[in-house]
Amino acid sequence: MAEMLEFLETLEMLKFLETLEMLKFLETLEMLKFLEYLKMLEMLEILEKLECLTFLECLAFLEFLECLQFLKILDVLEIFDAFDALNILNTLDTLDTHDTPSVDGICNLY
Repeated sequence: MAEMLEFLETLEMLKFLETLEMLKFLETLEMLKFLEYLKMLEMLEILEKLECLTFLECLAFLEFLECLQFLKILDVLEIFDAFDALNILNTLDTLDTHDTPSVDGICNLY
């Protein structure tokens, strides 16, 4: 009977530790999201300082860069290589010029 109680206590401890690990993992994810958000704000500030784009155009551009993040995770594309992808999008003519900044205008900045 004592062995059974010890086994159950061990199981409970393992579940507790597993829960703590999951919480730690989630906190890490949240911190990474927060850091990514700070990077985006920094990029927005840089774009605004160029004074070539309006605030809304900067936001639209950052939203587009955020869409490219999954490629960065796959180590296929770094965030600053996203400008090459903008050229592809320009070729495909997929951006609505009324809602987003000119692809050529953004690419010419760099």
